[in-house]
Amino acid sequence: GTTSDYVLFDVGNVRLDVVGVDLRYDETCLHANVYTLTKTASYSLAYADCGAIVLAATNGDMTLPTAAASMVGWGCTIVNNGNDAQYAISVSPAAGDFVGGCGLSSVDGKDVENTLGTAKKGDLIKVSCQGASGYKITAMHGTWVKEA
Repeated sequence: GTTSDYVLFDVGNVRLDVVGVDLRYDETCLHANVYTLTKTASYSLAYADCGAIVLAATNGDMTLPTAAASMVGWGCTIVNNGNDAQYAISVSPAAGDFVGGCGLSSVDGKDVENTLGTAKKGDLIKVSCQGASGYKITAMHGTWVKEA
């Protein structure tokens, strides 16, 4: 992985662009020196990607690892790294896994989507594995919906 040299930090009506510094936004704080992955095509996350910030610049799927008891606590943050309304990104659980939280219901095998019409640079979703049943959304910024 690489570290990011661009972060968009959105607080209410104020946007702060930070350029040339290795930072990440984690709910309420900026952090330095975080493992990041930049993806320009669909990507299947692996166990080794735990804790990563995935900067997604693609109309594609970011597929979560198969949930298992040994994966409890595995998590990552997926950020829409395109311009406003440029990329539609789906966070895809494995068949038989659930992903839900932050107001979105858990439905077996259904994606969580940042749709093209509502996508903004910096929209993000943070997930954490809860064991064999699937993933909990622990933080969300922007408009994300369940797959129909």
